[in-house]
Amino acid sequence: MNCYLSADFGGTEIKTRILAENGDFLTPVRHFPSNANADEKTLLSHIRTVIETAVSDSPVPVTRAGLAFPGPFDYQNGIPLMQNINKYDALYQKDLLAFFKQSFPGITFRFANDADLFGLGADHFCGEPREDRIMYICIGTGLGSCFIENGALIKQRADVPPLGWIFAEPFDHDIIDRMVSGSALLNMIRHDSALCHLQDVRTAAEAAFSGNQAAIRLFECFGDRLVRAVTPFLERFHAQRLVVGGQISKSFSLFGTKLQNECAIRKIALSLCPSSADYAMKGTLRLFDS
Repeated sequence: MNCYLSADFGGTEIKTRILAENGDFLTPVRHFPSNANADEKTLLSHIRTVIETAVSDSPVPVTRAGLAFPGPFDYQNGIPLMQNINKYDALYQKDLLAFFKQSFPGITFRFANDADLFGLGADHFCGEPREDRIMYICIGTGLGSCFIENGALIKQRADVPPLGWIFAEPFDHDIIDRMVSGSALLNMIRHDSALCHLQDVRTAAEAAFSGNQAAIRLFECFGDRLVRAVTPFLERFHAQRLVVGGQISKSFSLFGTKLQNECAIRKIALSLCPSSADYAMKGTLRLFDS
């Protein structure tokens, strides 16, 4: 039986968990600081220690590991291509696949984008019948996305954006990621004179739930942006379902009404997946499908 390590390399922390072959979690989530702005030598030493610690949690030997890294990244060959984004910049063009093979010769490593893993994991492990064509979006700090048809990621086709990622697509004289994401919401809060005293998106959501009209309008505006950003991709892909995950989806009732209406008009099923991080970790297993 194979035992799997899933590791999510975020900008502020690294999360790891051990999974069985059937997708069951064998350990709780472990949290480590990312040290993402460190130099190459320090980063590699830290990453090695993180993997060693995570693997030591496993009740049986780990044989496979799926690692989620932010992009740009050559996921096939395990080579980071991030520059000037304050996340793992020191690893630019470093052959991480070779590094992990040398450091952990008994483990097979594969790499992926966390939004792809979310879609793969939710599609396979949600326990419900799924339509043939599904678009997944994950609204966190940024806006992740993927497109799945008959259980497989669609990465290069005329009806999806390059790699299935909408974040860099043009939108309102900018790009989607800077206009429709957690970071975008925080920027909207900071530029709203009635809300700029609020600390973060969570406190803005609490204000909206408590009846603060400025906060309610803020989330409605965000919802309008989301509809205009996502709808063209749903139509082009002929999606039969849209799945919304990520931390911001927990406040969906504040901004999701217009999206619900647009999906209903187009006869597109809509579902929420606030536990997207769990499904992304389960998606690790799909990286090893034969």
